[in-house]
Amino acid sequence: MVVTLASLFQMYARLWPFRKPPMTARYCLVRAVRTLLCGVVVLVCCSVVGMTAHAGSLQVPVEVGAGPSAFIFTGQVFEDQPVHFGLALSAAAVLDRKFLKKHKKRVPARYRALISRMDEVRISYWWLPDTLIISPPVWGGTQMYGISWRPLSLGVPLVKKGVRITASVGPRLTWLFIHSTSIPSPTHFLRPGLDARLNMEIPVSQRFRFSVGGASQVYIPQRIGAGFFEIGPMRENIWHIGQLYLKFQVRFPMKVSL
Repeated sequence: MVVTLASLFQMYARLWPFRKPPMTARYCLVRAVRTLLCGVVVLVCCSVVGMTAHAGSLQVPVEVGAGPSAFIFTGQVFEDQPVHFGLALSAAAVLDRKFLKKHKKRVPARYRALISRMDEVRISYWWLPDTLIISPPVWGGTQMYGISWRPLSLGVPLVKKGVRITASVGPRLTWLFIHSTSIPSPTHFLRPGLDARLNMEIPVSQRFRFSVGGASQVYIPQRIGAGFFEIGPMRENIWHIGQLYLKFQVRFPMKVSL
């Protein structure tokens, strides 16, 4: 794993060599995004290391995914630029019904009845983000950069065979830095919210699959261009974010102790 981390940082250094350009606002934003991306890479690597920290006799399928995502905001942000962009991420151990039934004795007795009724359990770290927003201005004057977490969720499978369709809901926490030449700026958006989504997972092979989905995120309103605690008229607030994504996923076995 040390070799992998070293390779990642070597690749980063080649793509983005360290220089000393003028300390402009644009340079600071680009540097912040690069740092954010490196931080997420480190978090993913640390989570995988954590999953394998206690080596055992069980092989668990671990799924890692990433892909493009589009975001639609409410109010003045939408009026200036309707769509912003980012990445959808995921990393989790995936335990299906067959696995849970085979290793039922490893589960504490008080949880066995609950586990026996589940079709699939996904285990991840709550601090691992599932969304990066990296959206420079395209046809408007607004740019934004940020990160978002959904620490836990409850899902219901609507279709199980072949293509898997799941509806889920869970809490969400989002931080965004928004800078604009056409709406009040800057904004440090920091809010808890509720995330409801529909996800369709399409298997390509036993190892590879991809997902398409959409989410509706409702937040405590925050006024654009104002502080964390200020709420204005609905048109001037961010209170809802719509998300569409396409995510490519790969599964691989990993030894863990359950």
